[in-house]
Formats: sequence, C-alpha cells, structure tokens
Amino acid sequence: MRATEDIFDTEHWVAKVTGMSLSTVRKWRLLGRGPRYFRVYGRAIRCKREDVFAWMNSQPSGGEACLAAQGGQQAAA
Repeated sequence: MRATEDIFDTEHWVAKVTGMSLSTVRKWRLLGRGPRYFRVYGRAIRCKREDVFAWMNSQPSGGEACLAAQGGQQAAA
C-alpha cells in the first residue's frame, strides 16, 4: 500500500481506537462532534484514519487547555 492512499474504517474501528462505545461514536456523529465521516452507498459509515487521528489530536487533553475549552478557570494552587 502506498503512503498516499486513504484508509477508511468503520464506526466500530473508531469506537475501538477512541476507547468509547459504539453508541457514543454514533451520538458524536449525529451531533456533529466527532471525526469527519462519509456515507458509502447511502448507508455504510466510513471515516478516514487520518481524519480520526487529527480529530483526536484536536481534543483538549487536560490541564489549562482543557479548562479553557470548557470555559473554566485554572484551580488555585
């Protein structure tokens, strides 16, 4: 496989790689909060791996960035 080829995966793979349930991944999709997706033949949902990893990397991961994203303030030390 060439490095430039797109790799598409299912919602099940997205759930596995994110550690979330399939129903959570589906809810994200319906609310427009999850990674980009494509409909194949009008029914099957597929996500590009690079889109999933980019989306995961864009999510707050704790510390000050997470607090800012949630609208909170830094805890007093």
